[in-house]
Amino acid sequence: MNISSVLAGHPDVSALAKRGEPAGGGAATPAAAAAPATPTASSTAAMREILAQYDVTDISPSELSTMVQKLQQSGAISPQDAKELAAVRMDLEQAGVHPDESVNLVDFYRQRVQQAQQAAGNHPSAAQQQQLQTERQRLQWAEKFAAGHANPEDIGLSTTA
Repeated sequence: MNISSVLAGHPDVSALAKRGEPAGGGAATPAAAAAPATPTASSTAAMREILAQYDVTDISPSELSTMVQKLQQSGAISPQDAKELAAVRMDLEQAGVHPDESVNLVDFYRQRVQQAQQAAGNHPSAAQQQQLQTERQRLQWAEKFAAGHANPEDIGLSTTA
């Protein structure tokens, strides 16, 4: 998974379709260590089209699953990314969100990050550090998707070139 620069100020949608670049900061995860396919113009266009249809700040778990399936089928995300995003659906189910109930994923994960930070305190265990990292990664996905929905024309653009 490559979700870089999301938490620093405004979401950076330029990396949405750039899974081949290393993620910023932190230790590599198995998903980040995998060599993802280079995005094509068609997968970038598919991501734009799909994210324009789904607002993760007002989405049901059922709609989320459909969105992730479409992104994977179009080649916009890898099977590993789709597997990681399926865990978001599980988080929603465990939190008691019904399949057709609308939820703001960005707020949902901001709260979960805050809760994980509070639980970890000043001297977090390895398990607490891993949980916090997981929550942050899922927040980054939610913020990326929200930015892609708000500004689909920015998907795939490089601001570093």
